[in-house]
Amino acid sequence: MKLNIYRLVASLCASGELYINKYTAEVCDEYDYEKNIKNKEDYILVDTVDYEQYISICKKFYNTIRNKQCDKLFNNYLNDFKEYGSALHNFVIDYDLENDWEEFKEKELMTIAKSFCEKNNIEYYFDKEEQNNFDLDKFAEEFLKDKDRIAYYNKKYNLE
Repeated sequence: MKLNIYRLVASLCASGELYINKYTAEVCDEYDYEKNIKNKEDYILVDTVDYEQYISICKKFYNTIRNKQCDKLFNNYLNDFKEYGSALHNFVIDYDLENDWEEFKEKELMTIAKSFCEKNNIEYYFDKEEQNNFDLDKFAEEFLKDKDRIAYYNKKYNLE
């Protein structure tokens, strides 16, 4: 079984742990892994992107658009938001750079995803359309109906 690499790319910045089944390429979150998976040895923990890696990607992107005028404007955002990721997020929105940012971020995450798959001998394929057809609203609706799942995450991350 092969993994749609775009499914992994879309999941790399998710909070919490993700697992991939070595044989079926099924991706599951930590709740499903803990509560519903019986053959845990069939799964590999995904190296998701942590905060420092995400900020590194943000900085790489900024360096691709950087100039003196940009530096001056961006420093104002850093002063307002005090955190690089939030500053960059607002900067790209205000200066209509969302498409450039998303394209850059996807390429960086694709590199990380490919490396993970190759390191773990997971075959993958590319089907962006399949991933784009994923119904995020339906997923979120089902997720929010699952009271046990919500309680699990609230307890694990002290959100109560």
